[in-house]
Amino acid sequence: MEYNSKIRMGTVLLNVKNLKKVTEYYMESIGLSVLDKGEGFTELGVEGKNEPIIRLEKTEVEEDESYGLYHLALLLPKRSDLGNIFKHFLLNKVPLIGASNHGYSEAIYLEDPEGNGIEIYRDLPQEYWDIRENGNIIGITEAMDAQGVLDSGNLATSHYRLPKGTIVGHVHLTVRDAHASSQFYREIFNLNDKMTISSGSWIASGSYHHHLAVNNWKGAYLSRRTEKALGIGYFTIGVKDRAEYDRILKNLNNRNIEIENVSETEFFIEDPDGIRIKVMVDSKG
Repeated sequence: MEYNSKIRMGTVLLNVKNLKKVTEYYMESIGLSVLDKGEGFTELGVEGKNEPIIRLEKTEVEEDESYGLYHLALLLPKRSDLGNIFKHFLLNKVPLIGASNHGYSEAIYLEDPEGNGIEIYRDLPQEYWDIRENGNIIGITEAMDAQGVLDSGNLATSHYRLPKGTIVGHVHLTVRDAHASSQFYREIFNLNDKMTISSGSWIASGSYHHHLAVNNWKGAYLSRRTEKALGIGYFTIGVKDRAEYDRILKNLNNRNIEIENVSETEFFIEDPDGIRIKVMVDSKG
């Protein structure tokens, strides 16, 4: 695995009210392809790969403001790929929230029709990252070089599709207590603190800048997440091999954390705010 990481991020499940509308958005605006669909669900990914990036499921649960997804982040292979999707957004008047240079990445931000946050980004080469002696990787938030990103692209078709190397690079969550949530994920999955501020934390396996981020910017009074609530239903963590999978299971049992639907290759747990995590042996590991 890249960056000596023992985990990678996998499929994100989103519960939605209007399955047709949200599916069309991820196809037409984001450039994902339908991999599978059935009664009440759609799985979307990149052509040539079987694992979905996003699974959409129709829910009838009424909206309840709860902790959950801040944004899911799609990592593109190259700067030219970011330039291509940026040009696609502009040509098709896809609404954007912003675009930033984070020091280790360049990122574009937007939301789907039901308010789920999306980040589309590319990583800068590691030699440009602000890596400290203790392993911390300090991010910044400055304006993205929009013209430079646009100029890097070579978009040649109006029928835009994300490149095959696109993956879920990280997941950013909104939580009640960022420090408590960061500690939970670090202890269970043996992750490292890459950058922490008073209201947020960015953590990762190995030398990556972050696989997970948590913030408490929405305050301490949201509801605990439930499985079928609008928004994130679960996100997936793929672990490097069976030995790491067994280590995580043992870690959970030692902490008396409830484990659901456990099998030889996957199980589910909930974090302190009820956000569900699917943990699975990574077939790519």
